[in-house]
Amino acid sequence: METGTGKTYVYLRTIFELSQRYGFQKFIVVVPSVAIREGVLKNIEITAEHFRALYNNLPFEHFVYDARKVNRLRQFATSNTLQILVINIDAFRSRDRCWPSGPPRRLVDPAPATVAAVVDHGVPGGGLGRLPPGWPASGRDHGTGTRQPA
Repeated sequence: METGTGKTYVYLRTIFELSQRYGFQKFIVVVPSVAIREGVLKNIEITAEHFRALYNNLPFEHFVYDARKVNRLRQFATSNTLQILVINIDAFRSRDRCWPSGPPRRLVDPAPATVAAVVDHGVPGGGLGRLPPGWPASGRDHGTGTRQPA
């Protein structure tokens, strides 16, 4: 699609709407290049006050994924405020990434599992299997495959 048509604004506004209406707090924006990543960051900075005005000063943070800053990723996962992580697709392919590739393996450190539980659905105090109010329950505990009580 052509540049200047408002794609970035639309998905940023959608992020704020999903946060306000359904309590979603964690968003990952994956972009195809560093140049577009920098454009997205600039757009977030330019429109920050606009979104604060539209959404009653909703606090939010945004940052760029950096494999060397695992603590920042943990903060993303555990924060109770709206979080927007911007990452370019090459970071998925990088050997420096902090998430595993290949077949699943047992984690020695339980912290990553805790982080995943908090991130699931991005619901404050939520975690695995908890959906925001008003969302239809599927009857499954998302992420574990176990059934929830009816």
